[in-house]
Amino acid sequence: MVFISLLIVSLYRMIRRKDPEPIFGVYRQRGKWFWLKYIIFTIIFYIRKLRFRKGSKSGGGHGAKNIADPNLLEKPQPLSDHPKAFDAVFYIGGNSEGYRFIMGTERRHKGLVHAVLYLVVPDIGFMVLPQLPDTMMFTTNFGKEGNAFGGPGFISEPILPMNKWRLRYRGQMRQGEKLHDVEFSFEFTSQFRYFDFDSDISPKALADAISREPWTQEYFQYLRTAHQSHYEQMGGIRGTLKVNGEARTIDMQGFRDHSYGFKRDWSLMHRYAFIVFFLEDGRSISMGIISQPCTCSALNTGYICTQKGKLHPVDWCDFELYQHGEDGIPPTDFAYQFSAGGRTHTVQIMVDHESVHYVGSQWEAKMVERFISVQMDGVPGYGVAEFHYNNKTGRPEEYSANDPQWYKNVMTREAEYKKLEYMSMSQANDKKK
Repeated sequence: MVFISLLIVSLYRMIRRKDPEPIFGVYRQRGKWFWLKYIIFTIIFYIRKLRFRKGSKSGGGHGAKNIADPNLLEKPQPLSDHPKAFDAVFYIGGNSEGYRFIMGTERRHKGLVHAVLYLVVPDIGFMVLPQLPDTMMFTTNFGKEGNAFGGPGFISEPILPMNKWRLRYRGQMRQGEKLHDVEFSFEFTSQFRYFDFDSDISPKALADAISREPWTQEYFQYLRTAHQSHYEQMGGIRGTLKVNGEARTIDMQGFRDHSYGFKRDWSLMHRYAFIVFFLEDGRSISMGIISQPCTCSALNTGYICTQKGKLHPVDWCDFELYQHGEDGIPPTDFAYQFSAGGRTHTVQIMVDHESVHYVGSQWEAKMVERFISVQMDGVPGYGVAEFHYNNKTGRPEEYSANDPQWYKNVMTREAEYKKLEYMSMSQANDKKK
């Protein structure tokens, strides 16, 4: 009888207990129902993983593959009807000689592409696309739809699914105020399995993040509409680079990813840190520390790829965004620990080169792009650390003034669409009340 009374009192106190306030009003902490939600979500994750291992027509994520056939997955994906529909690829390369490489394109409707290109050549220095920090490019006339991962002067295209991609560029790159003529023809090749974040992400890490959030109808609606399918693959990038007519052959360790979904609305993202590096012993590591408050205000994810291509998802990481540059200035010297494959690793990072670019029609995303030097458990390496910040300054007139008129008309319609979308969600919430 005494035990039952104590149990009732304990349950009453737990129900009455308030959840801790989010740190800085953003980063949610574990609440009183955390472990119950953790168990429920973990069960759901494994059910979805088993049920949709061959793909899900209703969309992937949270254990379920979206597209299981590599031949379909590697193609440019059809864009949804949403104005912020997207399809994006990203590449990273580097070697012990000091060469560093970043190339990325984000396809949008009407042939619009957001593109970045960074290059470090040891005897020349750090070079960027001349138009940066603006990343917006128009690849078709009069707003016709495009289906290529590329922009003026460059393109990336799949040759053999999950095995070979071709990357090419011919144009100028800027080193400070100096322009260089640059041309390259690279191939990304890999024999390693790809890591599908829809199904291969650690259930421990994902359950920890989702169980911190309030489980409401609006929350699960955002989980569906804001979800982005994303996969990554480690390999090598090799080919010929010409700078000012001087040719050289380059062999780098490489990384690539491919993301697509119903929409990518950069205004929903608060912050993230995306860290990829290659160790001299042949291992490669990808880490993502993400804060998108409408879905997961504190999600740590990633994996280790061994020398033989075996993938171990990251189960835990002590990197907290609010401790690393919440004031808008990311650290240039930092460290953290994470666990994967049953082992805990210690990472130390130093920044070598840094640049800033903006993504989105209104520059909603500010990207602080860095090439880094790394030590993990005493093993040296090199890579990239990209720190994202939500940005509300807007796209300056000096860039938007030259946009074609058809695009200005599209922007007007997009603003009207977003207003209707917001009103629809508000009305749905009012009906619930």
